Amino acid sequence: MRVRETKVIVDIGSDTIKVVEGAVNQRNFSISRIGVVKNPVANFRLGPVPEEQEVFISFLRDYLNRLNIRSRAGVSSVAGSEVLIHYFDIPEVPPEEVESMVEVELSEVFPQGWSSLEYDFQILPSSERKTVLLAGYPRSRCNFLMQVFSQCGLRLVILDLDSLALANLYSFTAQENGGSGLVINVGARLTNMALVEKGGFVLARDIAFGGQQVTEAISRRYQCPLSEAEKVKQKPDQAAAVSQIIREISADMTSEVNTGVRYFSGRTGLKPERFLLCGGSAKLPGLKESLEEKLEIPGTLWNPLEGVPGISGETLNDGYCFAVALGLLTRKLP
Repeated sequence: MRVRETKVIVDIGSDTIKVVEGAVNQRNFSISRIGVVKNPVANFRLGPVPEEQEVFISFLRDYLNRLNIRSRAGVSSVAGSEVLIHYFDIPEVPPEEVESMVEVELSEVFPQGWSSLEYDFQILPSSERKTVLLAGYPRSRCNFLMQVFSQCGLRLVILDLDSLALANLYSFTAQENGGSGLVINVGARLTNMALVEKGGFVLARDIAFGGQQVTEAISRRYQCPLSEAEKVKQKPDQAAAVSQIIREISADMTSEVNTGVRYFSGRTGLKPERFLLCGGSAKLPGLKESLEEKLEIPGTLWNPLEGVPGISGETLNDGYCFAVALGLLTRKLP
């Protein structure tokens, strides 16, 4: 059985950093080292200032050493408002002409200067049309991430999108159901969603909603510090009250997910029969029920580490937050 190359996944979230060293075979994950730790720079996704950059690099380097990471090939991903995700259709043209068409499209959707972007594109299979998925990210942020990896003794070989990593994970774990699937990953400040047509169209989207917004809403409601609100959020006897707050403040998020589902259905003629809910904030009381009500399909809390050999205890309990990292692990090295 062929095992792909061992690599180091560093999933840098707003609240935590997830690290996985391992590889995949045709059916499962082979993980040698894994860990999750609090991110020392809370606003990392927004771009840390120079002082915070040094703190982050030093912290990550020490954490990788503590995990005894041995591989040098690094893989990571990005998400949020700085990420450009754009879809457009093109006619049947020779492959060598696609790049110039992408550049023309970039100049129209990013007129302030696409030369400042690192970008890549993928042609999505379709029986009726040729759709290009275009993704871009500021070159300065890419260079910073390459510097982070280099100073930690790693070589950043792949920089993906969180939402596309979810799509890859869904496909790799054979989760296809009814020809399409929906994965919703709710983190500390962002929700990533991926809609997948088997062998075809993929819809990727980031939504500004996460556990931190819930904590802030609790703080306002109870007029208490954020640290106390975080404790309230975790108390079983406060589940009903927290659930009501989540229903109130998640309306925009659930509406955006539903908009994505409608767009996906319009493109593919498919609607997912269920959704998979993961991420560090997936178990917030009332969140799954709010999504079920809005989407009118059932949802399942998804721990992608379940069934992975050698994973147990606290690491398995934290498995909900490793969806992006495991999706990145499925990527082939160039």
